[in-house]
Amino acid sequence: MPLPFRQETLAQIRRRIGYLIYGRNNFFYATATGGSASQIVAEFVKRYPDNFYAGKTVYIVAGTGSGQARNVSGSTQSAGILTITPNWTVTPDATSVFELWPDSIQPEEVNNAINMAVNKAADICQVYLETANPTVDSTRKVVTIPTNFVALSGFKYLYSSTNTWYTFYYQPWMDVTRTPGYTVQGNKVYLTEEIISSVAGTDIYVCGYRLPNALSADTDVAEVRPDYLALMGAYLIEATASEGQALDPEQHSGRAGNWLREAQAIEARMQTAWKPNTIEVQQ
Repeated sequence: MPLPFRQETLAQIRRRIGYLIYGRNNFFYATATGGSASQIVAEFVKRYPDNFYAGKTVYIVAGTGSGQARNVSGSTQSAGILTITPNWTVTPDATSVFELWPDSIQPEEVNNAINMAVNKAADICQVYLETANPTVDSTRKVVTIPTNFVALSGFKYLYSSTNTWYTFYYQPWMDVTRTPGYTVQGNKVYLTEEIISSVAGTDIYVCGYRLPNALSADTDVAEVRPDYLALMGAYLIEATASEGQALDPEQHSGRAGNWLREAQAIEARMQTAWKPNTIEVQQ
């Protein structure tokens, strides 16, 4: 099911947060053009004078040398060189993607804040799914709801004899006198009419909603609006930091409050999962 917004990866949202917190003159990311034991080279380094980047931390987040972090001891504008300390364990090359963060903040800290924002969003929106081949008992009348469901909205199966779908969505599933129909208790769907034996398990679908997935790899695509995750993530980082940029405390907390208000304003426009006649699933 396509999402009603432009999709972004974990890495893209993390970089949004970098720009929000530090601005485009203090946070940078690029693909290297080369490197040596004590250096990494990139075109953007030529934008600013010698040693402008000193004191920042370089993190290689993809490609050769991924996972390494080093302090920037100096930079050379003419050659686009960042000098690092200590030396690299694995020398970066033209496949190495890196980020420069001030204040020794680590990309993993930002990733954690993004996933905290995903958890907060789970109270507002869920992701629709149809899961095939659920567990069906021997009577063909009791179906186990998958463990990742938080709400159930319907049930359907394909008649193999006629190749047509039998679907009951948003129908009175609490009306046990209706045939066919179903009731829900705990994590089970109790059908009022058995599924004929010729219907394959792969043609039986439980329909409902799950919580949005956490993001672990940089290439993972967010299922929650990226603007919400960036604003809420930036707020969570800034509002809970014991130390931050060299800003007046009132200014420091003030902009965090602005990000929170902007994120809350987006909540009303976020994709909502709850439809009429859905029920929460008790696992």
